[in-house]
Amino acid sequence: MTTRTGNATARPRRRSSRRPRRIDADTAALNSATSESTSRTATTSVTGQIRMNMRGFGFIDAGDSPDVFVRADQLRGFLDGDVVKADVVTKGTKTSGQTLQLIERNRHSVVGIVELFNERPVCRIDPAVAGWFAFLAPSAAALEGLSVEVTLKRRNATIVANLGAPTSPAAIRALVMSRYNLNASDDYSADTLIEGAPTGRHSVQRRDLTELATLTIDGEQSRDLDDALSVTSRDDGTMTLYVHIADVAEHVTAGSNLDRSAQQQTTSVYLPGWNRPMLPRSLSEDLCSLLPGVRRDTLTAQFNVSEFGDVSNVAIYESAIVSDHRLTYTSVENVLLEPATSDMDAQAARLVRDLAEVARRLDIMRCGRGSTSREHDTQTLDVCDIDGETVIVGIPAAPEAHALIERCMVATNEAVGVWLVERDLAIVCRSHDSPSDRRGRIAAFSESVGVKAPGGETITASSIADWMSELDELGGTAATAGSMLLRFNQERARYIPRVAPHFGLAAPVYVHFTSPIRRYADLAVHRIVKAHLGNGNGNSAVQSEAEQRWAQDVADACDRDANRAARAERETRAMMWLSTMRPGDQHSAVVTGCEANYVRVSIAESGVSGTVSYDVLNAHPSSDGYGLCALSNTTSEVAWSLGDKINVSVAAVDVLSSLLTLEPLPN
Repeated sequence: MTTRTGNATARPRRRSSRRPRRIDADTAALNSATSESTSRTATTSVTGQIRMNMRGFGFIDAGDSPDVFVRADQLRGFLDGDVVKADVVTKGTKTSGQTLQLIERNRHSVVGIVELFNERPVCRIDPAVAGWFAFLAPSAAALEGLSVEVTLKRRNATIVANLGAPTSPAAIRALVMSRYNLNASDDYSADTLIEGAPTGRHSVQRRDLTELATLTIDGEQSRDLDDALSVTSRDDGTMTLYVHIADVAEHVTAGSNLDRSAQQQTTSVYLPGWNRPMLPRSLSEDLCSLLPGVRRDTLTAQFNVSEFGDVSNVAIYESAIVSDHRLTYTSVENVLLEPATSDMDAQAARLVRDLAEVARRLDIMRCGRGSTSREHDTQTLDVCDIDGETVIVGIPAAPEAHALIERCMVATNEAVGVWLVERDLAIVCRSHDSPSDRRGRIAAFSESVGVKAPGGETITASSIADWMSELDELGGTAATAGSMLLRFNQERARYIPRVAPHFGLAAPVYVHFTSPIRRYADLAVHRIVKAHLGNGNGNSAVQSEAEQRWAQDVADACDRDANRAARAERETRAMMWLSTMRPGDQHSAVVTGCEANYVRVSIAESGVSGTVSYDVLNAHPSSDGYGLCALSNTTSEVAWSLGDKINVSVAAVDVLSSLLTLEPLPN
């Protein structure tokens, strides 16, 4: 399915008699414009980064210290992400940051919309970045209503790019990249590119696996192929899985310019119509990519999988492979579900079936441990940028193929984590905490549907698995609602430089190892593994203070940037989806929660979130304190609760603020 939608029209012409607010932005010290006229008490000072709120006020993030609230009038001339020093002033019971001084600014430009005030063009900067206006040259009046990228100097802005209609794909991407301060350039100096060229070195330890039948499974458009698979069967019924990962560390030397660049990025970023790889494309899409028919250096994780999914005999070593088959998720799905209609090579088809059996076994083990990580998405459509327009396209359904890869990669990451712990090596874990701190909401939901709440003071993965089984037995929407409750109440996974469990996967330790082309955390783990292999693969290593500091720095940077990239991708897709919606459009949706003033719902086919006001429903939430139960009014019961499927129509859309207001329709 393909539906083409044109760009939304530019914003209507607005005029105002209100004077634009003064701009005081410069790389020299910036002082807030106002001071308290009444008496005040300056208790201390604080240094940290500004975090803007789209409503104009903000906070100073001071690291381990509590955030400091800053009023909008104190933020004129400052941008989100600025490092500032401020007085922390207490007046009565209220504390706020005042008299801000700029210490460091990391932004080179911002994105905004051209508007006219008093016949003079100004740039209304993205409110997520700044709550003020900057003056433009008179000639910019011709761009009224369009999105522009500008550089700032004090109260003036200079246009460096005309981005077109604010809701066009290009303008939305530029806005989000500016909002999250993502580097849009992937240009590298010639010297840096030379650093990544093949060295001609061949480790004497590298095993030649070029005769082992090997394949890759990726999306149709993927170019950075960093994992390949092989599988063999043993006489005792166990199966041996070989997971070959691109040996990026062989091309990216620690401490080199190339490595420093990767450390600054820490992750590849993928937005609709655009991507910025962590490494130069000459590496990510060629020299490191496991393309078919060419010899590639890899790190191989090899382990046996029993009939019940138990993993044993883990070995990790440097290797060389040649990928025999480049498969896609769609072709793998076809050979698994409709083998009679598949034209896949016989050897590749046999490998796919064997890998599917390995994945089935691994899933038995994960379910037995109580893993709660499962696919929840009902999204059937996606948005992309085709010739500068937002286009809605169908998502090819390939759940079995995706599950095959996911189970093999998860098992590999866990096996590598255990391997590192057994050798007392430095580690950068991917940790995921139990939702025990939110057990009140889970208990309230359990009581509402008539099942026992999972766990006691601490919720375990196995107790969640038993709880989900009970919900399945209830039928109806109970299991869907339970899964949704977990999804919206789980802790965020994060990188930490020590051994820690992963609750969602029910894994005692978990690392990222399988995507070193795209994630610096994986490259860091590769270096730890390779250093140990190079030292003889025998003795345990005592971590030095320098190694611990390095692991902490890597974990902090990777955690920050992975979260930022994920939010940027979600926001870009949401805005592009909203640009296709018009008042009156009708959609199927699912109730995902009740907030103070509205019901939160998710559009089924797109995953976009919207709200339905209680005023529209003439209802109010039940007083369970958790927003999980049915709504009610004085005349009838509005039977909306978590997980319910409803029909809605679009009432209003604000694309750039990612706000979607909905109205209910009769089901």
